Amino acid sequence: MDRLKTEILDSLLATGLPIFYALGMPGEEGFIYWDNIRYPDWKHFIQVARESGAGMFLFSSHQLIAEELQAARDTIEDVEMKGLDRDGAFEMIESMRANLGHEAWLRVAWQQDNRRFAFEVVAPWYSQFLDLLDELNDYLPELGDEANDEDDKDEPGGRGGFYSLN
Repeated sequence: MDRLKTEILDSLLATGLPIFYALGMPGEEGFIYWDNIRYPDWKHFIQVARESGAGMFLFSSHQLIAEELQAARDTIEDVEMKGLDRDGAFEMIESMRANLGHEAWLRVAWQQDNRRFAFEVVAPWYSQFLDLLDELNDYLPELGDEANDEDDKDEPGGRGGFYSLN
């Protein structure tokens, strides 16, 4: 992914179009995603953008950082999980350390007629990490729960005042 990021940025710069360096997360709503399974050549995506009159490219990418892994570890420690599930989650987090500083995902996009078209690639190891985070979220109380309301504390589904700060 690191090499792919460099190749894509070099190619975008060569188009002469401005590049807007955006923030984001993989799989965000609001984009029409390029079918990079059947058409994996990102150069084709850029060619379509240019031929369609794109005036600017949006570029997003993310490198895995230690704080992400620590936050995931903290969440694992804070939730109630079965011993084997907890052990497996910790093992997965530790295995991710080998990817620290490496590109986890990237997206190139452009906008036309109020539609945003995107080519996105997520490293398989980061997809697994995101899946783990989704699984951990299932263990966290829902933010919409009114657990501090005295009437709800003893009701089924009451969370007793525990909220996620994520």
